[in-house]
Amino acid sequence: HYQLAVVAQDRTGQIQVLGVVSDHVRRAVHVVAETGTLGSAELAGDLDVPQDTAEHAIAELVERRLAVPSLIDNRVVSLA
Repeated sequence: HYQLAVVAQDRTGQIQVLGVVSDHVRRAVHVVAETGTLGSAELAGDLDVPQDTAEHAIAELVERRLAVPSLIDNRVVSLA
């Protein structure tokens, strides 16, 4: 109903995405958490998806507040 999602870290230190998100967004959360910050070109390469798919995943990360946009460049920063 509310389309809520959160990023949590379990006792072993693994990142978990709780809530309903697309597979690309779920995978993107893990990549951003590992790298700390990245742009759509890097995400596209890491996920082996087209650039526009990575751009949509990043937009959803920001919209769902699972990552925040960098103030310096066209990248996102992990909240995990």
